[in-house]
Amino acid sequence: MPIYCGAFPVLSGKRDALMQFMKDITGPMRKDFERSQKHLGVKKLSWFLQTSVEADWLLMYFEANEVARVFGDLAVSKDPFEVLMRNTMREFTGMDFSIPPKGPPPAQLIAYGY
Repeated sequence: MPIYCGAFPVLSGKRDALMQFMKDITGPMRKDFERSQKHLGVKKLSWFLQTSVEADWLLMYFEANEVARVFGDLAVSKDPFEVLMRNTMREFTGMDFSIPPKGPPPAQLIAYGY
């Protein structure tokens, strides 16, 4: 299954709001989040917070049959939750998910499993 793994900077002063959003989408907004992920074709997903001396990073990993389609559909979605997700990600990371990223996607260097 195709995968995506990317790192996004958490803007200064946005960590607490990001953590609250994580609580919201795993709590009261969980059904909306799960419906959205199914709609976008995400099969598995994990997000991590990586803290360093310089900054916090949101690490996103997901598996989908068509990774590019996930980003493309999210970019143009009119679904209220997906619009909220897109806007919230821009607020926390500065990344505008309605605009295709410049450059290639992250390159997978190694995969292992048994």
